[in-house]
Amino acid sequence: MDYQTGITILILGIIFGAVLLYTTNKFIRRLVLWFRFKKARVGQDKAEKLLKKNGYSIVAKEYCSKIKVKVDDDLFETMIRADLIVEKDGFTYVAEVKTGQSATSLMDCGTRRQLLEYNFYLKPDGILLVDMDERKIHSIEFIGGNL
Repeated sequence: MDYQTGITILILGIIFGAVLLYTTNKFIRRLVLWFRFKKARVGQDKAEKLLKKNGYSIVAKEYCSKIKVKVDDDLFETMIRADLIVEKDGFTYVAEVKTGQSATSLMDCGTRRQLLEYNFYLKPDGILLVDMDERKIHSIEFIGGNL
């Protein structure tokens, strides 16, 4: 084998390896996402049963609402999505379903901000954090702070 053929084979091998690595990585990411969505779907189905068992009725699933945000003089529209809207004893609640130790804690800034966003924009009678790992429904109430 001459030098030119060896270089060509090396370059083709590198290209093939890169394509194989890219394809495998993409497949693994899709597989991880699929499992995550499946776990979330199962968790939400179980949360609905838990809420019903505790006297709540399901009003809406994956409730979407447009929100407007003004930045300087520009107005932006975006969406927020709550897992469930539920009712009990004439009161309406946003129920957020979470799994995993960190996500079910209000020490998790993402969860806390998400619940604050629901409270601010949707203005429900209450916020529920449904912890599917512990099978518990937590009632969340935000009490204002001071600057």
